[in-house]
Amino acid sequence: MTPVCFPFTDDTGKEMRDLMSRQTELLAAIAAGNASAEFIDASFGALLDGTNTTKVFWLWWPLSATGGASKYQAHCRNVRKSPRA
Repeated sequence: MTPVCFPFTDDTGKEMRDLMSRQTELLAAIAAGNASAEFIDASFGALLDGTNTTKVFWLWWPLSATGGASKYQAHCRNVRKSPRA
């Protein structure tokens, strides 16, 4: 079987750079303790592409308990951000 290779275009490189930049901003804010629930939700919501919902959810879940939110409140936030993908 021959592997399928896709050409690496300038657009692909820019998209990858932008995603890495968002990830770096998110991790820096979390490390500094400055990440609000809205910032975390928006950052992880931007990662959703319709095929990775479960993976993104489990990355987001440990960080969703900001501000003393209950598990129910965190799930409600997840539902609000997910349909945008």
